[in-house]
Amino acid sequence: MFKKKMLSKLIAMTVMTGSLTFMPVMSVVDDIVDLPQTKSVAYAETNEDYQKQIDSYTEQININPNDAELYYKRGIAYMNFYEANNPANDYLSTKSESDISTLQTLQKNAYEDFTKAIALNPNFAEAYCARGMVYTAKSGLINELKYTILIRNSNETIDDFEKAIALKPDYSEAYYGRGMAYDMLANARVVIINSDKNEDNLRARMILRETFKRAYNDYSKAIELNPNNWQYYRKRANVSWILSKYKEVINDCNKMLELKNDDAKIYEMRGETYFHIKNYDAAIADYTNAIELYIKANVYSGTIGGAYYGRAQVYEKMKDYNNALSDYNKALEYGLILKSDLEKAQKGQKRMQKKVNKISKNK
Repeated sequence: MFKKKMLSKLIAMTVMTGSLTFMPVMSVVDDIVDLPQTKSVAYAETNEDYQKQIDSYTEQININPNDAELYYKRGIAYMNFYEANNPANDYLSTKSESDISTLQTLQKNAYEDFTKAIALNPNFAEAYCARGMVYTAKSGLINELKYTILIRNSNETIDDFEKAIALKPDYSEAYYGRGMAYDMLANARVVIINSDKNEDNLRARMILRETFKRAYNDYSKAIELNPNNWQYYRKRANVSWILSKYKEVINDCNKMLELKNDDAKIYEMRGETYFHIKNYDAAIADYTNAIELYIKANVYSGTIGGAYYGRAQVYEKMKDYNNALSDYNKALEYGLILKSDLEKAQKGQKRMQKKVNKISKNK
């Protein structure tokens, strides 16, 4: 049976600048999608270099208009250009309308090129996978869609990954992409459930659980095929959290840290999980590691605030009110991405200040 607290967790997901997150540290928003690079397309250094790369492929296409690989490579170049200008945590709300329009155009052009490549070569597995990735990438285009439209388009996206898998059954990136498509579909359905009072909750809960399980299974298959890609573990850990598989979240975080031990967000995610299962000492250690990594990387605004906020909550549970107050102060100083976290941090600060004042008076 799908537990009530599970539904509450899902419904409590926050809509943030059109994107969805259940945890501030590992969300759909900050995905960096690995586009299939089996047909090598180099990353460029500047926007001018990306444009030169695109122009070069355009010239080659003009000479060889029936070469599917050239369209595919230009599509990859468009998406690399897109990723370079929309890095992780660079939220759309901070961008101008012109910047968002540019990002949408890059995605549209990439989609059209992958579609052309498929038309020329219907057995082009990488092109199917890349076209699917266009809509599962963090994106200006997808974030501007209504969630009902996202759900409708998800069938097309999933179909692309399934075609890629049919053509290449050992294609880890296609399983990963289909997992993300199911993941985003489930998140979109959460918003629909939350907003539609006439939604059949029991049926909706069953669909949600099944959709997240499909995402989990696809991420697991991708890991089986390629156990050294840390992002596969990251996405599976996200879904494991939603499915209340907390030990698996921790195991996946451990594996991620073996592969990428300098990522503060992984420590934050594991710290959040330890906090949830009431292993407070381990949670403090992980949040502290995250904070130290943010400081080392000179990352402060918003992001580091979340780590201080997380650690403050742990200190509060441990009744270490002085440290909790200090961390709530730091969280508010550096800022928090989610409005709900900001409000909770403000309340926590007031709560801890009262506790500290009371203790001081009783001395």
